[in-house]
This record gives sequence, C-alpha cells and structure tokens, in this order.
Amino acid sequence: PISLLFGIYVQASTYKLSYPFYKENQKYADIFSWLNRNVPKDCVILTEDYGGFLNRGILAFTHCNNYLASPAGSLVPFDRLYYSYLVSLRLKGIKSGEIADYLKEKKRGEEAAIYLYGDEGLSHGASSPSFAASKNKLISDYEEFLKNGLKSELMRYKLDYIITTGGFSDEMKNLLEGFGLVYSPGDYKIYKFK
Repeated sequence: PISLLFGIYVQASTYKLSYPFYKENQKYADIFSWLNRNVPKDCVILTEDYGGFLNRGILAFTHCNNYLASPAGSLVPFDRLYYSYLVSLRLKGIKSGEIADYLKEKKRGEEAAIYLYGDEGLSHGASSPSFAASKNKLISDYEEFLKNGLKSELMRYKLDYIITTGGFSDEMKNLLEGFGLVYSPGDYKIYKFK
C-alpha cells in the first residue's frame, strides 16, 4: 500500500511539473499536421528554432527533415555539422568582425565546442588547446562564409521550406523574397521555395 501511494504521488508530481512544457508545445500541433497533409515526404525545412522543440518536433512528428544538423546527432558528418553552425551564426545576424567577440562569451564558446566536436574541439571542452585552434579556424571560415550570398550558401543543400516567426536577420528577410508564403498558423509563417 505504501509503494502504491508513493507511485501515485510520483505520477501526480511529474504530471504537475511537466504540464506547462507540454501545454506550451501544443502550439506546434497545427504546424506538424499541416506539414503532414501538404508537403512531400522527405522535404527539408529550415527553422529559426535551431535547438528547440519545433526543430526536434519536425523530425519526430512529421515526414520531413531539418536543414540544420543538430550537434546532438552523432552520425552527422563533421563538414555538415560545421556548415550548420556557420549558417546558424549567420541567421542569428552575427556580422563580419563580431564572431570573435561572440565566441568569447563562455556560453557561446561552449556552443561552438559542441558543434566543433568532430574536429576534437570538445575533447577537453572550450578551454582545450585543440578547441583554441578550431576556434581560430572557425573565425576565419566564418568571415569567408559571410562574403558569399546567403541564398547561394543555403542552396548548397536541398531546402524546400522555411518556418519563421519573423525573428530572422535582415539578410534572411531578403532571402524570403525567393520563397512564397504557403501557410500562416498563429505567429508562424511557412514559406516554400519558388
């Protein structure tokens, strides 16, 4: 009887603690349903929600793929992971000359170390000598990456749709001119490449 009561208590506590998270994520149900009904299988979607629930949910609840590779994916080739990090930095609006300062913040250095793991960047964390070399290369590569047009960079890999709340950089807003708005659930907008 005591273990049954304890089990009920644990379940009720877990429900109470988890409820806000699941309630918040219900806002994506309309997006996932629409994608499943209206887009071809294996389409590729770019979101501004790089590591968030929308990005992960696309893989879990639809038949679509994410454009940006997650650093949590151990089977992702390093080149694609590295490229995804460059794109994510660009979509965040990091401009030329700002990348070094951006990476100086501890949180941002750790973020870069996660993406650079395949290049031995995370072997001893953001303070390792191998990460310092990788970080210097990243800064140089990012400056080169910025010289190319965003649209041509994004077209390096298959891209069918973009989902945004309008939080993209000005450069991304200009890119959206090459996409047509196909659905607008709530604050979200889904664009299809023309």
